[in-house]
Amino acid sequence: MNLLEQQLEPSGEFPVHEYVQEECDARGWTEEGFIARFQMHGPFPAGQAQFIAEFWLYASSIKGLLMDDDSAETLGKVFGTSAELWKRLHQSHQQWLETHPTHKENDDG
Repeated sequence: MNLLEQQLEPSGEFPVHEYVQEECDARGWTEEGFIARFQMHGPFPAGQAQFIAEFWLYASSIKGLLMDDDSAETLGKVFGTSAELWKRLHQSHQQWLETHPTHKENDDG
């Protein structure tokens, strides 16, 4: 487990896209920079990679959403972490959504 993984302990309240945005900001990456890295490291066709990358940047707070192996692996490669970290962060948020039914889906605030 590297330093980033030690610092990113799952807090279910926060969806994956918030972690992705914070990591991009900390690295000085633009949206386009993240998408380019996601496309480069993932097994997705170009158009699909951009859609998936934008999804993990903005809209990953949907109840019942699944983090697939390809997305987790790609996020791990982009940020130099394990795929398991992203699966844990996502699973923690999904569990939090289940226990907080008044939380609005796709709420950015």
